[in-house]
Amino acid sequence: MVRTSTWVHLGVLLAGAAWAQEATPPPGAPVPVEAPPPVSLPPPATSAPPPPPPVTAAPPAAAVVPAPAVAPPTGRGPVEPREVVSDRSVGVHIGVNLGLFAFDAQVGRFYGFASGNAGIPLVTNGQVGAFAIGLGFTTPLSRPDESMWYMDLFVEALPGWFRPSGVTEPVVGVGAGLGFRYLHRSGFTAGFKVPVFGASFSGFSNFTTAQSVGLFYMFNGIALPIFSFGYRF
Repeated sequence: MVRTSTWVHLGVLLAGAAWAQEATPPPGAPVPVEAPPPVSLPPPATSAPPPPPPVTAAPPAAAVVPAPAVAPPTGRGPVEPREVVSDRSVGVHIGVNLGLFAFDAQVGRFYGFASGNAGIPLVTNGQVGAFAIGLGFTTPLSRPDESMWYMDLFVEALPGWFRPSGVTEPVVGVGAGLGFRYLHRSGFTAGFKVPVFGASFSGFSNFTTAQSVGLFYMFNGIALPIFSFGYRF
């Protein structure tokens, strides 16, 4: 006698074979293909995208200035500013001319001096003597510093006298000259002056050209500080 479970298994097999036969299409029949799901596309763009921002060059880097080197301490304390020569002064001088004394003054670019000789009248027993007075313009030849050179251009008058024949005759020389001075901030001064051109005149005698020019240079040799040194205040 056949068991009930055997009949159940046989029924299941027959049902599966019938379902497989129905699901398998006959030969030559078209195989149905399932359509793919619809793909959604983005909506068309209505306007062009904005342009990218312009590329700007980076600013140049600032130049780096090296810090000044610091000098090592010397142990002498802070350095005081240098004192320069003043352009306003009054000076007293002695010339190499025998017995010559001179005074001068400077105010900015203006320069003046006065000088006289006491030695020549003494050694000549009063036969000849002269003084000199000059006014002019001065200009520095070096930058302001502890010591400076100046150049002077001046006109001068030389009142004097001489006794050619035992009679005192007053004479006045007039001319122009050139000078150079060295000034130090301590007050020391040295300089020299030379006459350039001029003539002499007298109310008692008519000089020839040679006599007039000769007396002018003679009076300069007596009264002009050809070379002098002194002190400025």
